[in-house]
Amino acid sequence: EALLESLGINRSHWSKFYEQEIRLYDLFLLTKSDLKELGLPIAARNRILAFQNYYKKYSNPDHLSALFKQQTAS
Repeated sequence: EALLESLGINRSHWSKFYEQEIRLYDLFLLTKSDLKELGLPIAARNRILAFQNYYKKYSNPDHLSALFKQQTAS
């Protein structure tokens, strides 16, 4: 929730992520088409895609692997 909030995703859209069982790691796997299918407005989709690009460019590649392992273990 904190990430969605920090990206400016309206709380009214959060339930869409819960309904589709989208976890933090899954945000990195969502495509533009996936986000559109979720029914998110264009601005929200663009913010998530920009976050994905930024994170992939500036984060440690091992961090995403660790995040995945943490998410699948819970």
